[in-house]
Amino acid sequence: MFFPIIKSRSGDECVVALCDQWLIDYGNKEWKDDARRVLQQLNVFSDETRQNFEGVFDWLHEHACSRSYGLGTKLPWDKQYLIESLSDSTIYMAYYTVAHLLQQQDSFDGQKIGPANINPSEMTIDLWDYIFFVNKPYSSLKTNISKETLDLLRNEFQYWYPVDLRSSGKDLIPNHLTYSLYDHVAIWPNQEENRWPKAFRANGHLFLNGEKVIINNNSIIQTEYDAPIPNFYKAQQELYNRLMANGIEVFVVTASNEELIRMVVADPKYGYNVKPQNVIGIATLLNDNTQLTVSRKQIEDNTYDQMQNLNLKLTSYLWSPQSMFVGKYGAILTYINQWKMPVLVAGDTPTSDGYMMFHAYNQQRGTIRLWVNRKDAYLTLIKQMKNQYASEQEQNDLPVTADKNWIYVTPNDLGPENGMLSNITSKQKEVLEDKIRYLFSVSRTYAK
Repeated sequence: MFFPIIKSRSGDECVVALCDQWLIDYGNKEWKDDARRVLQQLNVFSDETRQNFEGVFDWLHEHACSRSYGLGTKLPWDKQYLIESLSDSTIYMAYYTVAHLLQQQDSFDGQKIGPANINPSEMTIDLWDYIFFVNKPYSSLKTNISKETLDLLRNEFQYWYPVDLRSSGKDLIPNHLTYSLYDHVAIWPNQEENRWPKAFRANGHLFLNGEKVIINNNSIIQTEYDAPIPNFYKAQQELYNRLMANGIEVFVVTASNEELIRMVVADPKYGYNVKPQNVIGIATLLNDNTQLTVSRKQIEDNTYDQMQNLNLKLTSYLWSPQSMFVGKYGAILTYINQWKMPVLVAGDTPTSDGYMMFHAYNQQRGTIRLWVNRKDAYLTLIKQMKNQYASEQEQNDLPVTADKNWIYVTPNDLGPENGMLSNITSKQKEVLEDKIRYLFSVSRTYAK
């Protein structure tokens, strides 16, 4: 066979070589028919996209899937080769459902073990099968990990999977996205298991003034929509106002946009009455002058008006410290006080609020930890974190504080129609009232 001379961009002559190769047989008729069933129930939002997928099914057959270098997972049966990325990373979305339990939020390489306290080496194929398949019994596993812990991972996967929407580029329809359909039906063959993706949105570039719309040149198109009216919790309003009336400063440290939260909790008409300067949240840079989107300078200059920033255009660039995960505690130290710890701290999400709940604690004051149980899985996780951290403190000869002064309430206890103590037992009411009285007595000492 004759091959014409082809040169690379560097000027080197390209040489054809016959190499050993592993192939995935996407041309297998039975498998292809099953993958078509996944496509039939998939929302792709346009006839053009569906026709593109159908066209790929018509010509797709064997695909070379291995290589000897670069990014990829080793082939289980031939470890000298790697699986190339487009073939390998087709159900990685399933990992998102449990990632927050297996690795710390600030550990992108996974070296820091997560709240589930599981080492990567312990996550065998059998354990993944237990998480992904409801008919896999715990008794079949060879592991020291408790059923309670593995059930927590399994429940997270069951709750969040399948994918509601996968957004990707049109150029990935002939490969990555189509391979994903094949692999989902191979791993979960029955539609009744409800693990097939629900929607793929294949996108391309829009053109604005003759140029592609991309983030790097700040050509994002602004959209407007009606936001839902936020819920106002009477019990939360009561607590804020009672604390402030007794000389305790109340701060709202939020993982949401700072200006949005400030416009609610600092506006007297909503009943929270938090000082504008006491709202700490996510700040992004402005589109026109790279200034922060927050009003901290205006507040310092006594020129703050909650309406003046409504029309500011935001960019996608965040400012630090970001008041989420570990950054929430960092924001407390940076913007509130690095020496005085709170007398009460409250949260509802283990991954976002957990670090703050455990580290923003003052043993002398006996900081109260108020946990709003909006999800049973989150309550289980925060209690596991509490027990784990208390054990680690004891092992390291530190004062054991992680399990001290916790109060648990539900959103119904804080509901719009309820007062602070409406839906809790008389015993819980007595304990909470004692804690609040203690807070007020402490505040007179430390708020001076």
